Order: sequence, then C-alpha cells, then structure tokens
Amino acid sequence: GLFSLESYRHFNARIHSARNHFLAHLYGLKAAGATIVCVGAAAKGNTFLNFYNLDASVVDFVTDASETKIGKYTPSTRIPIQEDRVIGNLENLYVIILSWNLASLLEPKLRAINSKLTLLNPYKNETS
Repeated sequence: GLFSLESYRHFNARIHSARNHFLAHLYGLKAAGATIVCVGAAAKGNTFLNFYNLDASVVDFVTDASETKIGKYTPSTRIPIQEDRVIGNLENLYVIILSWNLASLLEPKLRAINSKLTLLNPYKNETS
C-alpha cells in the first residue's frame, strides 16, 4: 500500500481519530483538576505537541534533564520546561512521555521520583 492514495487516507483518518480520542480523555482529566506534565523536550515531542494542539493551557509544564533546556519554553507552544524532580510531590499527576523511544528508560526514573503518577500513552490510547 506504499503507493496507494487510499492507504494514506486511511492512515490520516486513523491518526486524527486517535488524536481526538486522546484529547477528549486529556481534557476530561484537566477539567477534573489533574496536573498534566510532559517529559522530554526533544524535537519529536514538540511535533507531537503541535499536532495535538497542546499548549500551556493544557500541559502544566514539560520536564527535561538537560540544563540547557530547563528554564526555557517549548517552541511555539510556550510550555515552561522544568527539572524532572519537580514532579516529586504532585498529586493527581498524569504524565506523557514525549521521547517515546526512551519511554522504557524514563518510566522507572519517573516512578522513583513520584510513584503515584499515571502514565498516558497517546500512541496506544491507554494509561498505566
């Protein structure tokens, strides 16, 4: 299906549907008073934030381990970037790992900082 226009139409419909489903869940959490945090201020994460139209009105902050990013803002979406450790005492915390390729490495680190967090996986429409 690589050269089939229909394959791309189906893919487009599928990713927009997944995005809309995830956003409905995310907005419901936010309306209920949840703290929404993203982890990993990499370029791929910013692409995600822009495609999902997420900004500082929904995402409270992004965390990153890089000292060169801490204290700055994500491009275009203007979400503040903080250190990972700031999630330590937060309650009702939902986390989206933007650096999806490092999720298996980041999850234990994040759970060591705050064992009560709930991970959101927009790529599978699930929480853990």
